[in-house]
Amino acid sequence: FFFSSRRRHTRYISVTGVQTCALPISEAKRLGIPMVINARTDVAFDRARAEEDKVAEAIRRGNAYLGAGADCVYPILFQKIESIRILAREIKGPINVMASANLDVAMLRDAGVKRVSLATGLPRVAYGFLARILSQLKSDGKFEFLKDGLESPVLNSKFNRR
Repeated sequence: FFFSSRRRHTRYISVTGVQTCALPISEAKRLGIPMVINARTDVAFDRARAEEDKVAEAIRRGNAYLGAGADCVYPILFQKIESIRILAREIKGPINVMASANLDVAMLRDAGVKRVSLATGLPRVAYGFLARILSQLKSDGKFEFLKDGLESPVLNSKFNRR
């Protein structure tokens, strides 16, 4: 469920939106439908807002989502460990953050984070590698990059069903 609506490139939560989602969430849980609602706050997308204002709004939204039945809050794009600590302390349930090169698992665990998403990280790393090797191939015509690839049996074993 996506609890916010878009208005002028900034996302705003409405109380009606959270209340509207509360009934289907509670009904799905009553019926035993297995799911985890990881509610994104989307506040950090607003680059014009001060960090402390974004943190305060993410806390407000996160607690509203939890009150509506969400299982976890995803204050996406917060990358400053100080902000993440405040979010983990003030949001009254588990939080999920997006992995970043300036953070690590131990820091996030110590800050109170319960879930970490790689989000677009892995595809961006893969595309970055692909761009580098294609640039190298274009400039020198050599296939040296192929020596770093997994052998076919090893790669195939990763996709075998057990």
